[in-house]
Amino acid sequence: MKPLYFEKSLGIDIREESIAISLLGKQFRSVDPLGFHFSRIEPLKKDDEKSEKLFLSKISDFLMLYDTNPDSVSISLPRSLVAFKSFDLPAPNRKAIDSMIGFELEKHCAAGPEDMYYSFHVTEKSKNLFHIVLSAIKKDVADYYLQLIRKLNLTPTAITVSTFSNLNLIRHGNGGLKERVAILVDLGSKSVDISIVKDGAFESSRNVPIIDPEFSSRYFAENVPAEYCERKSEKLARIIITEIESALASCNNILPEDAVEKIYIFGGGQF
Repeated sequence: MKPLYFEKSLGIDIREESIAISLLGKQFRSVDPLGFHFSRIEPLKKDDEKSEKLFLSKISDFLMLYDTNPDSVSISLPRSLVAFKSFDLPAPNRKAIDSMIGFELEKHCAAGPEDMYYSFHVTEKSKNLFHIVLSAIKKDVADYYLQLIRKLNLTPTAITVSTFSNLNLIRHGNGGLKERVAILVDLGSKSVDISIVKDGAFESSRNVPIIDPEFSSRYFAENVPAEYCERKSEKLARIIITEIESALASCNNILPEDAVEKIYIFGGGQF
């Protein structure tokens, strides 16, 4: 007898040159992974029919393979398109922050709520002082991706970014996030995302381009010689360490006595 799922959820993680699709089935006491697909795509550009057609075909083929019409659809947009700001905000109480965040958006992103989609997470640091994690993306950029998805008769029910998804994975994974200070490294084919987490909250996040055509082409390759991976990984490690040191040095809330207890690495392709 086949399991009965009262809800099926589709997750689509869009990167500059790749797409990852997952399907989850929810039962009363569990959530089961039902399918997963990862493949390369061409960078999406507005009115580029070739890249759009390839992108849509990857999702359409997945839906046909698993014969599903999902109840919910979560979209993760490319990190390089999302502005990510972290700061402390004095406020009389938590409720007051909701009315203040529009001004903070203009202050930190040079654009207002009429031009951006945004979300934020609040952590109370002390009385009348709150730590804010703000992410924002231009409406016209996000709408382009959402309109593409709707061509498949799918209605996105949640929009996120890989930075948040990675932290959620750690929090709900084996053992959870136990480190006071941790670094999240998400290595893509074109860039590396470096995020600092302290006391369970983001302190900073930066997306740094990787200017290395050879690395980008080998990222998706198959049967890459181990010797090549080792040699290239040593070079990548030096780049990542330099970016981590730079991120830590520019983060006001990381004190001299703070120590990085663990580095979590995501992505990397063949590396």
